[in-house]
Amino acid sequence: MKDYDIAYGKTSTIICGGGGGSDNMSVSDSGTKDMKIAKLQQQIEALRILVNQQAEDEGLWFDAKLAPEAYLQQALRKLHTVIEGKGY
Repeated sequence: MKDYDIAYGKTSTIICGGGGGSDNMSVSDSGTKDMKIAKLQQQIEALRILVNQQAEDEGLWFDAKLAPEAYLQQALRKLHTVIEGKGY
């Protein structure tokens, strides 16, 4: 599994696939579904790694003095809450 380190200058892409498939699967389709599930699990883990790295970065959690800084921090905290599975 790759360590997604977007916040620290490395570029990575996290792509989440979407539906379009059928719930009626044949035996041969189950392998494809398992591969998709494994890929999604890796992407979720990559998001958790990034959230943990950002949570430890003091530069992202300073006391905002300007409205744009406060707005950005509020949005970042909401994003972290959702990714950590603590609601919205």
